[in-house]
Amino acid sequence: MDFYLNSQNSFNRLVDEYKQHNSLVVAFDFDDTVYDFHKKGRLYTDVITLLQKLKAINCYLICWTGQQDEAFVAQYLTQQNIPFDAINKNPQFHKSTSPKIYANVYLDDRAGLQQVYNELNNLVLTINGEKLKDKVEELSAEIHNQWTAWAKELIASEPTISQERQARWRTECFKNYDELSEDMKQLDRNFAMKILNLL
Repeated sequence: MDFYLNSQNSFNRLVDEYKQHNSLVVAFDFDDTVYDFHKKGRLYTDVITLLQKLKAINCYLICWTGQQDEAFVAQYLTQQNIPFDAINKNPQFHKSTSPKIYANVYLDDRAGLQQVYNELNNLVLTINGEKLKDKVEELSAEIHNQWTAWAKELIASEPTISQERQARWRTECFKNYDELSEDMKQLDRNFAMKILNLL
């Protein structure tokens, strides 16, 4: 099998390129991908929602279309809240005289739309999941710092704290977050998730 006929390989490439640049260039077709060209009452809300999610993770979106009236295309995209950065123009960093638009990936109803949609949707889930994990770790570290400061003040001001508890705190808890055991970190993570779920 050719390497990129395996969808896992093409998905992995997208993830790697996103992580390298903190962005992807996504070219999307207009007619019958986000616009009902034949006026058959067809909806394209899934692709439109995906484009909005891609923009939210810093992707550069190019509408790549054979429509000659680019003013109409721009107006429609704007009215339908479909994000775009350019129409039939390369990103500024890509200098080329080729008529082909540069992109990491192409969303087109006539070019394997289902596979590309699935891969990009999974990319969004992957990136957002990793960002959430990073946020949880960041918040967990701050929670631990706040708790440590509180516990030290409590020991200094409250003589009834048992020596056994003080010794356990000093041994197990009075460390930098990254030095804690996984069990101790998980306690902070659980509290961090409760906070994030309230936001």
